[in-house]
Amino acid sequence: MSKHPQPERSCFPISPRRRLLLLAVVTAICVIPVAFIIGSAFSGDGALAAVGFVLFLVTSPFSVLLLVAAYKTRLFIDERGLEARGTVGMFSVSVSWDDIQRIRIEPGSEGAILKAPLQGRASKLMKLCAGASYRGVSVYSPEVQQFVAEGRYIPLEAFTWWFQKGDLPEQIEKYCQRVLEDS
Repeated sequence: MSKHPQPERSCFPISPRRRLLLLAVVTAICVIPVAFIIGSAFSGDGALAAVGFVLFLVTSPFSVLLLVAAYKTRLFIDERGLEARGTVGMFSVSVSWDDIQRIRIEPGSEGAILKAPLQGRASKLMKLCAGASYRGVSVYSPEVQQFVAEGRYIPLEAFTWWFQKGDLPEQIEKYCQRVLEDS
């Protein structure tokens, strides 16, 4: 029996700056409980160690989630299409090149705009984020908000570095030039 040859896939991890930021946040989260625990060893105060231990238990799941995001978020590209892992929550989203209307490559606002809405849990999660804002400023532009609300958008901002300084646009062009023409 012969195995079917696997298509050549290009893999792009999260942008180095984003990974560094996530690791810095994890470090900041972990330093406080560890400081309490170490401080209790010097002072002999058991209550301080208990507080540090409880803080560590409370913050650990969040730290693990950030570490998973830093090291498991990936974008795969091959002749079939693209697969984004971890860009919409912790879900994987795969789409063929035929399903993509265009790739938006504006710095910091990269994403795949689809011809038809996504189906499944990732789409539902993305629709919840359509009106997301921070201190009254929308996370997405009005155009992108519309695509998100329709379920036709896959965010690719996590790979900004590869769009700007890497060969991600060339890899996309290699398989489907049409999706970059309108960008």
